[in-house]
Parts: sequence; C-alpha cells; structure tokens
Amino acid sequence: MKRSSSPIFWPIKRKAGKYVVRTKPGPHNMENSMPLAILLRDELGYATNIKEVKEILNQGIIKVNGIGRKTYNFPIGLMDVISIGNENYRVLLSRKSLKLLKITDGMQFTKIVGKKVLGKNRFQLNLHNGTNIEVSKDEYKTGDVIVIEKNKIVLLIPFKKGATCLISGGRNQGKTGKIIEVIPMPGSQPDNVYIETNKVKIRIPKNYVFVINEKYFAGVSE
Repeated sequence: MKRSSSPIFWPIKRKAGKYVVRTKPGPHNMENSMPLAILLRDELGYATNIKEVKEILNQGIIKVNGIGRKTYNFPIGLMDVISIGNENYRVLLSRKSLKLLKITDGMQFTKIVGKKVLGKNRFQLNLHNGTNIEVSKDEYKTGDVIVIEKNKIVLLIPFKKGATCLISGGRNQGKTGKIIEVIPMPGSQPDNVYIETNKVKIRIPKNYVFVINEKYFAGVSE
C-alpha cells in the first residue's frame, strides 16, 4: 500500500519511499493495528529492512500472545503480548500511536465482545483479539475484561461504575479514566459511557472502553 495512505500512528517515515507493508486480514483491523514487520523494524529497531525482518521471523523467536508467528504482515493490536526471546512487551495506545510496555509476565488482557451458549454449563467468550475461550460458568458479561495466562483465566475485571479504563478509540484514544455513568442507547446503537479523565467528564461509546486493573497499569497514560 502507499505510505501516504497508511494509518497516521504507524512509526514510519512518510517520504522514505512510495510503498509500505499492508497488514493481512486477522484479529485486528488495519485502522487499529500495525504489521509485525513495522513493529520489529521501525518501532523496536531489530531490523533495517523487510529481508532482515523475515530472517528474524524464520528463527521462530517471535511470539504473539504465546503463538509463534512468521508472517511479516501479521496485524499487531491493543493488548497483544509480543515475546522476543526472553523479552515481553504489551501493546498499549497513546493518542496517535500504539506503544509498547515492557513486562515480566505473559498475561493477556482480553475484552469480551460476545458470548455464545454451547450447551449445559458450556459458554464461549469471544474476545477482542479474535480468539475465544470456553467457560463453565455464566458469570462473564460483554465489556468485561478477562486476564488469561497459560490458557487459563486468572483474573476478571468487570465493566462497572467506578472501574478504571483505557479509551481505545476516537479522539480521546489512549487516555485513562474512571467510568462514572452508563447510558443505554436505543436500537442497535452501542451504549454510551461517561468517563472522568483528568477531572474532565467525556462521553464515548461503550465499545471504546477497555477496563483495566491499576495494579498492572500504574502510571500508564497517553
């Protein structure tokens, strides 16, 4: 794709060439993700060109959410855990970019975007990163965030009034705040949420809200 048409948050030089790698279809859409190649080359500086990126990927040392990836245009998005050898990073947001937080664990923070009943005491949770997980208790709601480690749920972060959250879209993307009110909307429109951030009250769609646990995101802001 043309560099001039790429998302503004990609950390690339707009005039360094005519074309740039395009993300392949996957768990994140292009508007909210970047190709693995750009992450390795332009964000982390592990390579200087796509050939070097491919050589790194062919070594099998790159994992995304615990799964080895060798596709250079695989999409990387919010809360993905990138493992490079013994180093781990969590993908976060600032107002105009994705950013990496170095971490010492491999916990995956995943937002529930849908639910499905599979049978008696069997429920499937559909997650924002394109994956799903089966549970035996109907105690999870759309909008909640579950933390997964070694394919097991280790923490539930409920979507509720007073919860700390990260804004994952719109002009306030990357800001953190507290949920102070949820406003039901008619028809198929997403509910709206009032968030207090930096003593300012803002209104955003519920699907832009990603609840977080302050213990793991202390000091994180745009």
